[in-house]
Amino acid sequence: LSLHDALPISGAHKERHFYSRFFDTEFTNGHIEDYHRWFPRPPGMVCGEWTPQYMHQPWAIPLLAKAAPQAKLLVLVRDPLERYQSGLTHYLARHHEVDDRQAVDAVARGFYGRQLDHVHRFFHPDQVLVLQYEQCRTDPVAAAQRTFAFLGLDATPAPARLDAQVNATRATKIPVPAHQRANLIDLYRPDVERLAELVPDLDLDLWPNFA
Repeated sequence: LSLHDALPISGAHKERHFYSRFFDTEFTNGHIEDYHRWFPRPPGMVCGEWTPQYMHQPWAIPLLAKAAPQAKLLVLVRDPLERYQSGLTHYLARHHEVDDRQAVDAVARGFYGRQLDHVHRFFHPDQVLVLQYEQCRTDPVAAAQRTFAFLGLDATPAPARLDAQVNATRATKIPVPAHQRANLIDLYRPDVERLAELVPDLDLDLWPNFA
């Protein structure tokens, strides 16, 4: 799941993680100025970052609202059960081991409805575009055009090579036992229902675990 306040300038660091440290560090006006310096606005361009953890960190969104209250946010959601498995697989591939702490964190990241409710406390819904990963895979051109229009960019022509897979996971997916799969579906279902209320065009047919 991700936030974006505009498109990143070519060559810029994609995931800034600027707000991650403020769980135990005081946030000052100087930090706001530091954050702004990361995002110059050349004529005719917009820029920003893409840090998925902000949705999961309860302190990040209110601080972002202080620093960039007019920001436009992109949120990418995926079937939470599939995201759980993918997240653990990605962690295992990087760190060569995974334990219950990573599993608990991976579960928590999938409560999109709860997280989006939190975002809406600090940003008007008109400032937030929620994209569904599976829809982006099914029709990447439409998703790109919708995103460009939301950001006030020229939506035509569509960007080239949108169907090219980038950073594909080659690792074998970590197994999810049957009891854990059933438990997670039951655990996530109320939150998925809340997300569907907040995002009317969410296509639950693309999330067979919750259809």
